[in-house]
Amino acid sequence: MSDVTGLQRISNGYAATVEFTNVEHAGNNRQITALTNKEVGNAWIPWCNNKEEFKKKHMKIEAANLTLYIWQQGRSIRCTRDGWQENAPSIGGDSNIAQSVYWTIGENGSITQFKEG
Repeated sequence: MSDVTGLQRISNGYAATVEFTNVEHAGNNRQITALTNKEVGNAWIPWCNNKEEFKKKHMKIEAANLTLYIWQQGRSIRCTRDGWQENAPSIGGDSNIAQSVYWTIGENGSITQFKEG
């Protein structure tokens, strides 16, 4: 099995408070107010390979007019606005290399991933 990617922090540049939910591990769930950063407790980004697994293995970011779903599939961290999608667009990262990352939610609702360091 490949190593996990650990999400450490989310920077919220969106104009509203966001709810971060890790469906696989509720201990990482956080409310992040607009224009702030919040640690999320080394949240392991769930591995998900199909629509059935997706029900219990993804992360979600929700706010006014924004919903993002995130998971690991293949060598990528995937993100969509509509839920499960085979080979969804990547937000960066390499799920075959154990790493710590942080996310920035842009003012337009986009998400960008950066390596810690």
